[in-house]
This record gives sequence, structure tokens and C-alpha cells, in this order.
Amino acid sequence: MQPSQADFRNSNQKEQMIYSPIVWLASRGNSYVLAGLIALLVMVVVVPARGESTDFKNKDALTGWETTGDVSIDAEKKREGGEASLKIAPGASVRKKLSDKAVAGKVSFWVYDDGTKPENPKAKSAGPRWGIAQSDGAALVVGHIYAPYLSGDTTYATSESKVGATAAEWVGKVQYLGEKRKADGWQKWTFNFDADKGLSLLVNDKPIKRFDWNTSKIAGMSEIIIFGDSAKAGGQTIWVSNVESEVGGDMKAQPVAPPPPPPVVPDKDPEPTNKIELRAGMAGVHPRLLFTEKEIPALRQRYKDDAVARERLEKYVAACKPFSEPKFLTDATDGQRQGLWQMPTLAMHYALTDSADSRDKAIGFLQKLVELPNWETGSELDSGMSSANVLIGAAMTYDILYHQIPADLRDKVAAKLLLQARKQIHGGHLMKNPGVHYWQNDPANNHRWHRNAGMAMALMAVYEGQPEAQWAVEFMVKELTFIHKWLPLDGSNHEGPGYLIFGLPHLVLSFEASDNVLGTKFMEHEYFAKAPWFLTQAMMPGLGDFMPYGDTGGMGFYFGPLYAGPSARGDAAAIAAIDKIRKENPNAFAYSWMDLVWRDGTLLKSDTNYDLAKVGRYEDLGITFIRDSWNDNAVAAMFKCGPLGGVELNKFREETTPFGYINVAHCDPDANTFIIAMGKELVAETSRYSGHKLSSSHNTILINGAGQYAEGRKEGEVWSQPASGNNSMLDDAQVITWKQIDPKTLLIEGEAAGSYPAKRGERPQIERFRRTFLWKEGSYILVLDDVRSPEAVDVTWLMQGPKLAEKGDGYELTSGAANCLFKVVSDVKLQTKIGVSTADNKKKVLGWQQLQATTGPTKAVRFASAYAPWGGDISVSLDAKVDAATVVVKYAKGEDRYTWTYAKDAKSASTLEQTK
Repeated sequence: MQPSQADFRNSNQKEQMIYSPIVWLASRGNSYVLAGLIALLVMVVVVPARGESTDFKNKDALTGWETTGDVSIDAEKKREGGEASLKIAPGASVRKKLSDKAVAGKVSFWVYDDGTKPENPKAKSAGPRWGIAQSDGAALVVGHIYAPYLSGDTTYATSESKVGATAAEWVGKVQYLGEKRKADGWQKWTFNFDADKGLSLLVNDKPIKRFDWNTSKIAGMSEIIIFGDSAKAGGQTIWVSNVESEVGGDMKAQPVAPPPPPPVVPDKDPEPTNKIELRAGMAGVHPRLLFTEKEIPALRQRYKDDAVARERLEKYVAACKPFSEPKFLTDATDGQRQGLWQMPTLAMHYALTDSADSRDKAIGFLQKLVELPNWETGSELDSGMSSANVLIGAAMTYDILYHQIPADLRDKVAAKLLLQARKQIHGGHLMKNPGVHYWQNDPANNHRWHRNAGMAMALMAVYEGQPEAQWAVEFMVKELTFIHKWLPLDGSNHEGPGYLIFGLPHLVLSFEASDNVLGTKFMEHEYFAKAPWFLTQAMMPGLGDFMPYGDTGGMGFYFGPLYAGPSARGDAAAIAAIDKIRKENPNAFAYSWMDLVWRDGTLLKSDTNYDLAKVGRYEDLGITFIRDSWNDNAVAAMFKCGPLGGVELNKFREETTPFGYINVAHCDPDANTFIIAMGKELVAETSRYSGHKLSSSHNTILINGAGQYAEGRKEGEVWSQPASGNNSMLDDAQVITWKQIDPKTLLIEGEAAGSYPAKRGERPQIERFRRTFLWKEGSYILVLDDVRSPEAVDVTWLMQGPKLAEKGDGYELTSGAANCLFKVVSDVKLQTKIGVSTADNKKKVLGWQQLQATTGPTKAVRFASAYAPWGGDISVSLDAKVDAATVVVKYAKGEDRYTWTYAKDAKSASTLEQTK
């Protein structure tokens, strides 16, 4: 095959001209030489390559091209040296037939990409594409393919489908190329079908190494194709110039498909290192996962005594019945519905009441499940959250109804449970299934806890020491040991209080089943003693909702496992606290089989008043919750200053990976923030389940208009990300001082300068963002800020609430009937305005009004602000010197004067002394 010498200024096709001396010889009658040359040419000359070039300089250039939709010649958009280009609008297409069959050859395109991107580049769609097709319609294109697992807004991918495919079909079989999109620029793309070597892709004449032809089914080329953006509304227009093609002979090389991968679940697992033994007395015993037969009488008495749980269980059991269709194959919520809600409800109802109807319905679930080849489909085949939750319900039902299940069905269920548990391990934990492996990176991911619960409950339901299960059980114990090691001792959750509830049931299920069957001691971890107190302290006054941080999204349905730790430890006060939450939020305890398993109401004494601490400190996250009482109309606050993910998770990152990826997606850039509640109203507000993680959504500060983010990352993303490279986050934000001065006075001091890394052209790394938070119960809240930078920067101080207005020389925060006066002053001149905060809930702006007080360029600034949630007027003054400042607070009960001595460095504490 040889390149064409065709005139590239038009589309007239020309055969390659081969000079021949035959005519000259014939004219001279040299018949012998002529005969020899003819014989030689018959041996040497093959079908010549055909070449063609189109530069789209006018409409005549489209002769032989088939167009649909808005396709036009654009004389304004042209590559350097060209005269025009072809403009392809969204929904349009251009095609050119090259051959009647798939052949070797080469096609190249010059394509102009103006950088247009869809609003949501993670939503599945097909942008502009260009490439080739075979005579059977199979097609391979390069272009902008958008999907959750691609980066179509910044890179290119190939897509393989068929001519006439839908946008969804183009998103199916793709290869990520890694080539960066260059906004506002021409690039040359080449499809080179070498007859002997196969297809290679080039960009700007450089081979694309990521492209693998052997994964393709495209054997040659027959047609040039160009497709406009499938999104007609707001879609991208592209321009194409100088399409060049060469058509050769038959392809000799063919794609060689890679050998099939080994099966996800092998016929036989590896040999275990150590055989895990059953706890004494557990062999052949059922039920055993969460309770034994000896404990059933006590559970029945609990059922009789706990009217709240009993009535809710009886109400829900009427709605539980075997599924008509397995929606859980593709719906993780239905996996929870069938596995965590309905099957355990039926099995527990039978255990508590001997209900034949509940028994038969529960067994009906098992009959249907053993007939299903899979309990979850998709990329996480039988290893995702849906199948894990179905496993929980199937294991509990098998265990509780063991003696009621027909023997032949029981054997089938046991085999299925073991298989499904092994699928969880091999496909999920060992990452043999495709898909996004986001939950295997760290021990604190609640999605991991869901999968662990399914695996552990199934294995502990069927394990009798049999060889075929020993490796899986050993794996399970190692996995649970790993999770157990890194649980925070204070019972907190870095993702938000709601996420603790989403994962706690699964943590308790896996640990308790292992403890009961194997004799491990996982449930003795302090986490289970402290988590109930953490959730209680995180409640708003009135106990109707959380004081929010992270991705807080409501109260959830699974509070019942909070009872497990206190019941095991005899902590009646914690049980009483959870009971108060249950009374105010019955829907938070929706699936009351959990209450009946874990709530030991016999520990409560009717004549005891269980006092609850008014201050809750949780060092892992740097969070403190504080209130003046547990009355519905109490004043409460939350102060937060800690690294993304919390201390324990960051220690894991640095000590084990090291500096690997951890999931801090649900954390907010909110170091040194605080909120204030007056009764059931938040007057000083924050964001909720944020769709854009921004410090401007919190009561903190901005530097040159930019907020907090980890080193090497950027702000405003849907999900927060950990620092890149070997950058620690432990010092990004931390509490320096925590001092209970007296029963009504608490001082907290946070340092968050590390949360504001340097970014070229935006800001330097600031040296200090020290915030002192003084709670003086019944009087006021005082907040002092010391901000320093090596270069002059603009500092914006933020405060927000549902309503905010100027009041005298200060401001007033209002929410419902609650209002709180506050005043802020500084040692530099401030430009102030009241705007709308960026705070959002799932990308819907909440509409909080926000005070934005901004300095001019400065290397150092101090702020003092005072708040009056207990009512009355409030004012504050600040007389700042080089090393210290005098702060005076005037409030309803009088006047307080303080000497504030600044910290000497980022690690040292400042001091705040009250003076006369």
C-alpha cells in the first residue's frame, strides 16, 4: 500500500498512476522483451492503493458523502493553511463509503474541540465521535464519552458499537485513552489498519499506547463516520478538516482476544494458614448468630415488656412476604428491604411468637433465593451492598428457623450461603470483579461494613469446621480484626452522624456473630460503648434531628443497634438516653427486630433519673457538642476542628499504606467552624449533604476568596479528596486547647492553617488560623480569631443563618421564632456585606444569608465576635497589640474583660485570662 498523490484541495478520487514502458516497447516491435516484461509485471504488480483527501472548502467537497441533520461548510473556522471546515452540529452525522468490505487502510481526521462540556459529565451520554465502520455496521469511534467511570470532560475514549446505536449503547464498550482534551485547538486523529499488524490509533501522529485492538471486534474499515453530540439541547458542535483516506487490500491480521480470566470464585479455595475453631458448645447449635435457644425465653419476655418495639414489629410483619421479582439484583435499596428489613422481621416474629405464617413466609424467601443463580448482577456480581444485605437476611432466617426448614432445602441453603459468602470475598474484597473499587481502600467505609456483615453472617451460620469453608472463615476473621483495629475509640463517625447509623447495624452484626460462634472479642471495643453517647450528644435540643456536620441526611431507620454496647456493659443511662431519642423519633427505630435483639430494658430502674452530660468531646474529629440543659428549649452549640477523615483514619493512611487513598468523600472543608442552636432552631447554620464541598458554606474563613482543601486537591468538588502524594493531613486541623474552666465555662482552641495550602496565583500557605471558642453558659459565646500569612492576603470572615440582618452596630441571626444578636470587630478595616451562602443540600442551595466581612490585603488580622443566644444585647471590643489584645464583652448581665495573649507559634496555645 502506498500513499496517494491525490490533490488534497478537493474530493476528486484518482487512481495511483504507475509509469509503464510497455507502450514504448510495443511501438518498436520488440516482442521478446515485451513478453518478458509482461510476465514480470504479472508477478509483481498488485491492486494499487486508492487515496483520497477532502478539505471541505466548498459544497462540492461533500460529493460522495452522506449527511443528516445540521451539517455545513464553515469558512470562518479553518485550520492554519486551510480554506474552510465541515461543521457538525449536535444530532447530525456524516458518512463516506470506502469499500464494500472491511479492508486495510488508513483514515485521518483533523478535529476542532472547543472544550464544551455537559453540566454533569458523569451522567451517561455520547458527545461528538469520529471513526470508521465495517460493512456490517460495526463501528469504532474516538470522542467524548461521558460516564461515572470516565472523565469525558477532560479526556478522550474510544467507543465500539454499531452505526445507528443509541447514546446509551455508545457508552457500553469503551476504552479510556488518557489523552487530554485541548480546548480551542485542532488535533489530528488517525485510524491505521496495517494489513499485517492490525489497527493502531494515533493522535497528532503519535501512537496512543493505551489503545488495545485485541479487545475489539473491528476487523477492518469500510466507511468513514462522524457523529454529532447525542445531546441536542446544549450539546457540542465540532469542526472537521482534511479527512484523508487510503484504501488497501484484505486484512491479514485479526484481533486476538485475550484468554478468558480465571473464574472469580475458584472451585477450591487456598489452604488456610490456621484452622479457626468454633467456640466451645457451638457445634451444631442453632440459633447461634445473635442468640441461642436458651435465650429465647428472655427475648420473649422482652417482646412482652417493650410495647414500642412489639407494636412496630407486628405492624411491619404484615407487610413482609417473599418477593415476586428480584429487584435487588440491580437495586441496593431493595437488597436492604428484603435482607435487612423483611426476612429478619419474619424470622424474629416466629422466634418470639411461634407464628406459623411468619415461619412459612420466611422459608418462602429461602426457597426463592436458592433457585436464583445470582443475588446481585452488574459489575459487582454477588459482591455488592445489595447481595450482602440479602445474605444477612438469608443467614438469619436459616439460623433462626434451622429446625423448621425441610432437610433437603436446608442443605441447599447452607451450600448457597457458603457460595455467596465466598463470592463476596473473591469478587469484592479481593477485587476480582470489575467496577470501581472504592470501598476496599480503608477500614472506615460503611459500604465495606455492609459487605462484611453479609459475609460473616453467612459463614457463621453454616460453619462447622468443614474444610471447604476454613479458608473463607480465616479470611473473615482477618478482615474483621482489621476493621476492629482502626475503629475510633470515641465512637464518632467522620462522614456524619447519619452515616454512623447507616453502618453501625452491619458492624454489630458481623462482630457479634463472630463473637458468639467463634469466641472472638470484637464487641468489647470501646466504640460500641461510646457510639450511643456520641449520637445522643449530636442531637439537637428536642432530640428531633442532628447538629449537622459532614454529609448529614436525616435520621435514618436503624438506631436499634445503639442498644447493643450499653446492654452488654450494663449502661442503663445510655439505654435511657436512646429511649428518649426513640420516643421523639419512632421512625428512626423502624425495624424493631433490632431493638428486641439488643435492648435490655431490665437494666432500667423506674425510680432513677439518668442525668446526661451537657458536654460531649470527641477527639478523633475534633468535635465538641455542648448545651446548657437537655430541655427542648436548650441553647446548644457544636465546634469542630479536625483533619478530613479524623485522626484514626489518617493514622491508618500514614502507618499502613503509606499515604494511600482513604475515603473522605463525605467530609466537609469546615475546620474551625461552629454552629449555634436555640431550642429546635439552628440560628448559626451550616450545609447539609453538600453537592459542592466549599468552606464558603460554613462559619469559617476564606483566604483570597478561597477555602480549605487538602494538599494537591481543589475545592468545590462533589466529594472531598485526601491529600495527594506523601502529604500528611494530621496537622491540617487540630484542637490545641480544651479546658473546662468551671461547670458553665468551656474554652476550645483550634488551629487550621494547614487546611489552606498554597496555590500558585491564588494564595500562599497561611501561617496561622487560630480560633478560640469560649462558651459561657447563660451569658454569651465569644469567638477570637488570629490569622497570619507570609504575604498580604484578603481574609473573609463568614457567619450565616436562615435569616441575617443588621441590628444597631451588630447583626441578628434568626430562625423561626429564635433570634440571636451578635457583633464582630477586627483590628483592621472590614468591608462587609450580607449575601447568600453557598450552603446546599444535594446541590440545592439552602438560601442561608451570610455575613461576609473582608479585609484588604494584610499579613495579620484578629477578629473578635460575641453571640447572645440567651437573649439580651451584646457588644464586643478589641484592642489589639503586638503580642496580646484586650477584649471586652458587654452583655445583659454585665461586662467581662479579657487579656488575650496570642500563641507564640502554630503548636503553642494562646491564653485568655479574665481580668477585672
